[in-house]
Amino acid sequence: MRIYNREYRFRLTIGAAAELSEICPNKDIGKIQEMLQKDYGTNVEFTAKMAAIMSKAHEMAARFESGEKPEEKNSEPLSKEMVLALEPKEYYELQKEVYEAFVQGTKTTVEVEPEKKTKGEKK
Repeated sequence: MRIYNREYRFRLTIGAAAELSEICPNKDIGKIQEMLQKDYGTNVEFTAKMAAIMSKAHEMAARFESGEKPEEKNSEPLSKEMVLALEPKEYYELQKEVYEAFVQGTKTTVEVEPEKKTKGEKK
């Protein structure tokens, strides 16, 4: 998503999940939905923190994937303050993208190949 003339992406990593759990009720990441159903101010504050955490996670993971050391690349993740300064239309687009990235990150996909039978083996 393009914000303030820069492209930002969001990712749910193990570190991001741990950070997100810290801002959830009872430190339970499963209660994110509960946070999204609270009053407007709480929802906005939570979403801003969530976006900042997941932006930082994406930046860090992308650096490691590219083979660069994290301190070598001068890319700044989206901050909570940057989110809070958005116009409502941009904020709602951001909110949608962050939540979609969260849902994608929570999906577990395991590809399994069918077990091959050897000659004489009965199944």
